[in-house]
Amino acid sequence: MLFRSRNATTQAQHAARIAEALASTEPRIQADAALTLAQLPAAPLDTNAQTQILVALDRELQAGSARIPALVTASVRFLGDQAAAPLVRAYCQTEAEDRALALGRGLLQLSATAVHQALAAQPLVETSAQQRACELASAKIGRAHV
Repeated sequence: MLFRSRNATTQAQHAARIAEALASTEPRIQADAALTLAQLPAAPLDTNAQTQILVALDRELQAGSARIPALVTASVRFLGDQAAAPLVRAYCQTEAEDRALALGRGLLQLSATAVHQALAAQPLVETSAQQRACELASAKIGRAHV
């Protein structure tokens, strides 16, 4: 049991160091960090590391980069249901179908309760945001009954 506990701490420290690399000024280091985080097993991360992941995801969403799926995976893996609010916000705001698809896949991995609570708190002013919210709500309801 002690070995597992120490191993989990080591995994968390390793993941936190990689999350820090997401803030690098070098695009290649950012890319490597995003892809590595997406492959690591889930581990508890401190608030700073979680924030690094979400900031990187927001940056890549704005840029429309190919790192979005890896960062969505990392967000879901390391933040769990805490990722619901930022992912729902990004999902409802995006107009790009490829980004919406990556975000939607991540959201489907979260609990329906977390996603529905995030949807309820999301201001849906734009018609496109309302459409995306309906798509997401129906997808979560459909999966909950399967």
